[in-house]
Amino acid sequence: MDRYRAISLKMLSCDHAAIVDLNGVVMREPANARAHIDRGSVRRFLGDYQGAIKDFTQGIALDPMHLSGRRSNRSALDLRANVDAH
Repeated sequence: MDRYRAISLKMLSCDHAAIVDLNGVVMREPANARAHIDRGSVRRFLGDYQGAIKDFTQGIALDPMHLSGRRSNRSALDLRANVDAH
């Protein structure tokens, strides 16, 4: 279970397997900002906006300069707002 394998799984549309791998990375390396942001991206794709926001927020807290994490978090917040509005 590593981050690169999880990214490959995501690219192959094996999203749930990617989440399992990323969960393992986050458990082993809780300070790995990129793992939190990657898991947030997969969660957002799966429609788990609250989980995505949590992961993006944690990733940004660990690496405040991570611009794609900030953009992804904004996107997840917007998607959640659209779902909540309907």
